[in-house]
Amino acid sequence: MRQDRGYIEFLERFSGVTISDPEKDIGIDIMGFDPCVVNLVETEGPVVDSNGYLLIAMCSYGEVSDGRLVTWEYDFAFDATGNRREGIYRLVALGGENLGEFEWYVGNFEEWLAELVERSGYYAKPVSRNY
Repeated sequence: MRQDRGYIEFLERFSGVTISDPEKDIGIDIMGFDPCVVNLVETEGPVVDSNGYLLIAMCSYGEVSDGRLVTWEYDFAFDATGNRREGIYRLVALGGENLGEFEWYVGNFEEWLAELVERSGYYAKPVSRNY
């Protein structure tokens, strides 16, 4: 995390962000230290998962399909072990089930944030493991 200056500057300026749109069933959390966001330090459970990833953002979505709610989530993290390539890693889940493991996604936080803005905060529903 310390190696990604863009994320540090983001935290210094905003201390995290929560965006929700109940009408579109979208929720975006960029973790930080403000009590109004998902707090990096005061979160339940370990800050770093058992595989050495530090979760920094969650993008959650839902839609009603054939009368039932379908949910999906894109999680973004840093490698906390120092043994992997620097950058942002992504994990995709559909209906609460992970569709694989964290995989390297982009080179840094600023690149990821620019993509999130370009997408208007929306990552499409994965159809399978081949998202």
